[in-house]
Amino acid sequence: MTISKEEWLWRRWRLGEGEFKEFGPANTAKRPTNIPLVIPKEWWDRLRVFLKNRADPPNASNRRFLSGRGALVRAPGGNIEQPEQWKELQLEYLAFNIGDYQHNEYNKLRYMCDNNGMDYFPWRRCYSKQDVQALITVADSWCKKIIGLNVENELDEPTKYGHLPPLAIAEATREWERMHGGHVIDIFLGWIQNSPDCTPISHHTCMLEIFPLEAPNTARWQDCVLHARNKGFSDIELLFGTHPISGTYHTPDLYPMNVPHWLYTFDDLGPRWKEWVI
Repeated sequence: MTISKEEWLWRRWRLGEGEFKEFGPANTAKRPTNIPLVIPKEWWDRLRVFLKNRADPPNASNRRFLSGRGALVRAPGGNIEQPEQWKELQLEYLAFNIGDYQHNEYNKLRYMCDNNGMDYFPWRRCYSKQDVQALITVADSWCKKIIGLNVENELDEPTKYGHLPPLAIAEATREWERMHGGHVIDIFLGWIQNSPDCTPISHHTCMLEIFPLEAPNTARWQDCVLHARNKGFSDIELLFGTHPISGTYHTPDLYPMNVPHWLYTFDDLGPRWKEWVI
């Protein structure tokens, strides 16, 4: 079931959230003109379930699945092979991009991780179930039980690259999770699209891209977290950008560095890496 944009709009207006926050709940002067005059019963029914899940999220846990800070790695190479930097940055995980590089190109990095107590797993940009299966195949070959599954616009609607809605993600990962004890980290845009029904994957870890130079609305990261929770996720991670946009790098002063987070990417830290020590 996909919730329409109009229903999400009504819900935000009814609760006084998002763009209606400053006006309070159900402010008649600010009622959107493109929602029905008579609200369908199923909208009210879904709102009641939504509010119940917010108060008591399904599969809620008092601890994060990921126990500490980590970083996504874009490419294998010498600037990543810095165990002393890993320690100073207090990293507990590295995730290796196997979408643009062959998994065996990370053999040296994996060896270094194994010898320095660093956990690691594969991640990639996914556009189809086949991409997800390729990710799982690498995780199994590395004897890892975590995958990082990056889906952006394709979560909501088909693009020229593909379409991977939440139900398709669930279908592609369900057997691996149940039979092999795998855990999925879904890496999404900071503000998850309103329309997709995320219920089938709400038990996954949800990692939100907080890239304020690229997506200014993500500077309001608390709103992004609340929105993800409203979509059904209870285990939510923040992914802080370190990369440049039009020649300007994301810097630590853009973020609440005292909040648990991950970094995207380790590669982009370069000589600035000490700025990111916490």
